[in-house]
Amino acid sequence: MFNFCGKPKLTCGLIIVGAVMASLSPVCAETWVCDVNVGKRQHVLPAKVTFKFDEYIQDVIVTDSYSQRFGVNVIRGEVRADNDKSRRISWEVSGIPIQNKNSDFAWFTGVAFKAAVMNKDKKIILTAIPKIRASQHAISQRGVGKCMIKN
Repeated sequence: MFNFCGKPKLTCGLIIVGAVMASLSPVCAETWVCDVNVGKRQHVLPAKVTFKFDEYIQDVIVTDSYSQRFGVNVIRGEVRADNDKSRRISWEVSGIPIQNKNSDFAWFTGVAFKAAVMNKDKKIILTAIPKIRASQHAISQRGVGKCMIKN
């Protein structure tokens, strides 16, 4: 049998396996910390969001300031799109106490979030959509901000 490495076959096999394992290491894993400009009436929009990407699977670990108020510190999100222009991420928070019982705003028990982060300037566009009860209509909230990559 031909010996590619010029060394015993076992050593050659270990070198090849090591090279393959090194190429699979999470060198590209990133953490993005994002600050979102939140308006006075945007109750469910988080002012701070952190995304920790797992390059092996299309999942992301999300931490946001809104969910943390209800004891939800880490949420598994999903990378919906990742292309040259942007990375789109979504996640949901469920099981939070009913909000705004005594206001004219819809009652809700959870929120669906969608974020688009532009690759060029790391601008984030964040949308929060309350999950509401019965036949009420959801009023989405949108904010814009900036992300920084931390490794």
